[in-house]
Amino acid sequence: MLAFGGDGGTADVGFQSLSGAPERDEQMIYICVNNKGYMNTGWRYEPSMLVQVARKAVEANIFPLWEFEYKKGRIVFTHSVDNPLPVKAYLSLIGKFRHLDEG
Repeated sequence: MLAFGGDGGTADVGFQSLSGAPERDEQMIYICVNNKGYMNTGWRYEPSMLVQVARKAVEANIFPLWEFEYKKGRIVFTHSVDNPLPVKAYLSLIGKFRHLDEG
């Protein structure tokens, strides 16, 4: 089984049921996606900036875009970035990282 869950549903409110899976010896791959929607993770940018922030994350290769081809059993990157932006281009948009400097 392949399962995806958001950061809140994985590490906080959903951890109880997720932690039982290994106890039951479930055969699964679980991917935790930081979907920036869990309010306790205080990202500190306006919701209207979501598309801009997500686009910068892809352009800086922070979050690569891919899909899984089941019949071929492989992951294919659907948007390769040949000249990624500096990570700073992404981090500078997010309030929770504003205290960081380059040192």
